[in-house]
Amino acid sequence: MKKILFAILLSLILGGCAAKPDVAHYENIPIGSSKEYTCEQYILITRNNALCRYDYQGNYSYFPAFKTEIITNNNRVFYVFEDVDSKMSCTFFGCSLGNGRLKIITRDISEARAATNPKEWAEHLEKQKIQQNILAEKEKIEATKEAKRLKDKEEYEKKVKLENLDKAYGKKCLTKKNNISDYNTCLFNQERVVLAEKQEQDRKVNKAKLEEQNKLSTMPPSERYAYTCEKTYGFKKGSDNFRDCVFKIMTTEYEMQRASDQRRITELESKINNNSSNYNSELLEIERLKAKALQDQADAVRNRNQTDALMDLSRSLLNNNNRAPANAPNLPLNCRSVRVGNTVQTQCY
Repeated sequence: MKKILFAILLSLILGGCAAKPDVAHYENIPIGSSKEYTCEQYILITRNNALCRYDYQGNYSYFPAFKTEIITNNNRVFYVFEDVDSKMSCTFFGCSLGNGRLKIITRDISEARAATNPKEWAEHLEKQKIQQNILAEKEKIEATKEAKRLKDKEEYEKKVKLENLDKAYGKKCLTKKNNISDYNTCLFNQERVVLAEKQEQDRKVNKAKLEEQNKLSTMPPSERYAYTCEKTYGFKKGSDNFRDCVFKIMTTEYEMQRASDQRRITELESKINNNSSNYNSELLEIERLKAKALQDQADAVRNRNQTDALMDLSRSLLNNNNRAPANAPNLPLNCRSVRVGNTVQTQCY
């Protein structure tokens, strides 16, 4: 009793400052609890006492004929007690809790009232049981329908698959056709063999692509241009098409790098102009990028001149019958550069 009185006084002091918890928290009190324990737990859970307090006893309802009692806070959650010989009554100085055991906690006033009358409660439980049985039966019917739907779908998909396999591999399984089970097994085995072969082929293709990428990444730019034009596009070394292809790739990569450097320079200059702080590192990077741009331009001119000279020499040594392959693409080419790791690879079409 003293604990309840202390809790009530404390709740009157702190209740106005405490945040209201979710309604579900009010229900975390074990069924069968006494009123004293219910009131204590309510205070601990909610951190205020809007249940066992003198100014809330107008919400209490006692039914002496059935020895039951409803205690509620603000008509949101209802605590129904049974075996109540004396009802709970409160004054400003504390509550006389009476006795009884917690029967149910509900948010439904109709259910709370039914719980106070043994006959109505029995009828309520019976209706609840019937509703649960109806719901369970509906769920069972739905589960049966869903299982049948999934089975029908599986059988249909298997039928369609077998028809496709029959078209693809039926000739290889003719000796098994007298036994449908052996025939179907043969069809699936044939499919597995083909899939395994395809996977192995894809693995080899991917390995070859990776090896080619690694090879290109280690090549000097001039060798990479020549390799791409000869191996990828089929131009014969020494031909005009081969020369134009090399220059096209070289020019594309140069322009791509120049545009990237220019964007970076613009970004750094904007950063410096928008802030008066010391940007020595940015200024140094700008100078480095500008110097690099000039060097790249000089390298591009030198590479073109050297390649022109070598191409003229190679043409003079080649027979006039050398032609580009019949399937070689016609120039001019459209090229785009893609960065792969630390290198730039150019694709032309």
